[in-house]
Amino acid sequence: MSKSTYSTKHHHDRYSPPPYSNRSSYVSPLEKLDRLAQKFQSKKVLENNNYKKLYYEGKCNLFETSNYRYYHIHHQTPMDILDDLIDYAKEVTNYTIDTEDQLQPPPQPSKPALLQIEYVYENNPSILLIIEMMYLPKQHEPAFIKIKQLLKIIFSNNHTIYLWGGIHKELKHFYRFGLFDENDINSVKERNIQDEFKCYLNQTYPLSPDIKLKTNETYSLQFAIYKMFNQWLNKRFTLANFGCGLDPALDTIIIPRQFSNQQKRIIEDEEEIRKFMINYALNDCLAVTKLVYELPLSIESKSPTQSITNDLEAISEDELPLDYEQEHMKPSTDTLNGVHARDEPYEMISDDEFDGISLPEIMKLHLPHQQQLYNGKPLDYDDTLIGVHAQNEPPNEIEIISDDDIEQNRPVNQHKHQQHQPLTRNQTKN
Repeated sequence: MSKSTYSTKHHHDRYSPPPYSNRSSYVSPLEKLDRLAQKFQSKKVLENNNYKKLYYEGKCNLFETSNYRYYHIHHQTPMDILDDLIDYAKEVTNYTIDTEDQLQPPPQPSKPALLQIEYVYENNPSILLIIEMMYLPKQHEPAFIKIKQLLKIIFSNNHTIYLWGGIHKELKHFYRFGLFDENDINSVKERNIQDEFKCYLNQTYPLSPDIKLKTNETYSLQFAIYKMFNQWLNKRFTLANFGCGLDPALDTIIIPRQFSNQQKRIIEDEEEIRKFMINYALNDCLAVTKLVYELPLSIESKSPTQSITNDLEAISEDELPLDYEQEHMKPSTDTLNGVHARDEPYEMISDDEFDGISLPEIMKLHLPHQQQLYNGKPLDYDDTLIGVHAQNEPPNEIEIISDDDIEQNRPVNQHKHQQHQPLTRNQTKN
C-alpha cells in the first residue's frame, strides 16, 4: 500500500515517446483513451482542448492545490494504516467526496470503481483516500471490517460532506459494497458545491452570456475552477478505466503474450498512466474543497464547514452521457464566447451535458517539503493523452480500437512526485 505527498508547484516540459519497432501492433493506453474520448465525448474533448489552448497562450494557469497526502484503500492496505485513518477521522468533522466509474460497453451502465474522500483540515494539509472498490477485502475479513468502521465514522454524527452534485445520486450505486448505506448518508450534512456555485454565479454575474437559470441546468467543475481561479482543471481522463487497480501494490499490470518483446515499454506506459489517473481522481476532490473556501457563506453560516442547503437538483459531472450519436460529427466551433469576469480574453461555455480539535501532531511533523519526480523526470498530468484498461479482465468491445499510428509529439506539463513510507502506529504517538 502506497502513500504519497504532493505540492503546489508544477513544471512544464516537452515529452515525445521514443520510437519503437512493431508500432502498428501496439497502441498505448494513452492513445486508446484519447480515441475513446473523441469517439464518445467529442464535445467535452473540444472544451478541454480550448482550456488547454488558453493555458498555452498564457491566459490561464494550471490547477494548483495546497500540500496533501493520500492513501490507497483495498484488500492489501495494512491494518495499522487503517487504524491511523480511523483515529484521524474521529477528529475531523468535514469531508469532501467524489467518485469515479469504470466504463462498460454500451448500453451497459458504468460500474462504481473509486470512492475518493478528503479529510478537510481548515489550517493543515488534507488527507485523501482512494478506495478501490473492485479490490476490497472479502466482507468477513478484518480489513473489510476496518474499512467499514472508517466509513461509518465519516458518514455519521452530522458531519459535513462537500461534493459536486447531490450526495444520494453520487453514492447510491456504492451501497452494494456493504460499507455504508442510505441511513448513514442521511445522518450527514450535505453541501452541494455545484448548487452553491450556481447561486453565486447567477447572483454575481446576472448578465453573463453563460448564465444558467433553469433548475436542471448546471455548471461543470472545470468551468467553476476556471471562473473562480482562472485555472485549468484538466478533464481529459473522465473515461479512463478507474477499475484497473491504481495502487502499484495491487500488481495488476499484465503483459499480453503477443507483446512480450515490448514488456518494458508496456510496464512504463501502465505505471505512468496510473500516476496520471491518481492525480485526476484526487484533483476532483481538491477542486471542490478549493471552491468551498472561495465561495461566500450564506447568512446562516458562521464557518467554512457549516452546511448550506438549497432546492436545486444537480447532475453529477461523473455521470456524463456519452455522445454515441456524435461519433462522426464535427466539433462545434463556438465553444469560446464572452468576456471573463477577470477580464481575460476568453471564457468557456459549460457543457450542458454534463473546532477546536487540532491536527494530530504527527501530521505537523511530516509535512512534505520536496518537489516530486517520477522516474527521475517531471511528471506530466495535463497534456499527455492517457488511458488505462483493466489488466485482470479480457478486453471488451469499448476497448477494441484500431492500431493506426498517432502522432507522438505532444506538449506536456509536469507535476513532481515523491514516494514516502506509510506512517506507523508508533510514529503517530511521537
